Amino acid sequence: MTEKLYTRVTPDFDPSAPTGVLVCAADLTDTYGFSQNGYDSVDYDVEPHVYEVILSVNRIASEEEAIAAARALGMSIYDTHDDFERSVAAGKAKGKWPNDYICLEEEPINRLLEREDFRAAMAEAAIGAIQDYVVITIDQPLLTMLWNPETYRLLGPLAMVPAAGADSAQDVRLAHDPTVSTSNSGPRR
Repeated sequence: MTEKLYTRVTPDFDPSAPTGVLVCAADLTDTYGFSQNGYDSVDYDVEPHVYEVILSVNRIASEEEAIAAARALGMSIYDTHDDFERSVAAGKAKGKWPNDYICLEEEPINRLLEREDFRAAMAEAAIGAIQDYVVITIDQPLLTMLWNPETYRLLGPLAMVPAAGADSAQDVRLAHDPTVSTSNSGPRR
């Protein structure tokens, strides 16, 4: 795994004892709105701390693989509420959402990973990282989700500068981003 991944965290993040679900992406802009506390839990007036994430897992599972593994281990996971209601009508399930089953139309994969029982199922299935396209408003960035600090290490925090036309302190880019030209074609004085 040679692709560089980046994650945003809040200033109080402790890289020596990370907790929560680390949301990473190859494109830093795809992590906008995330912190170690989840999506849209950031203070948009505070510049993020950004780390490069070095993975030590051999394989990254897709959301489908992770869900299939959790189901195989006995977790009650349904694609829709209607699927659950049909299962109740057939006598195969009982209970009510949100306590008795997981509904994927309500719970994206990054929120499932906040559940201790789901993380335990991933550990039992030997899944240490999940990558999928996650719907965020009108975008679908490819995100890699990590929750076990033994499966990655962090480099940073990296130097950041405001992005062109930034409208919040979270709108940043890498200070030494080789894909962004910083040269001035005008005369030097």
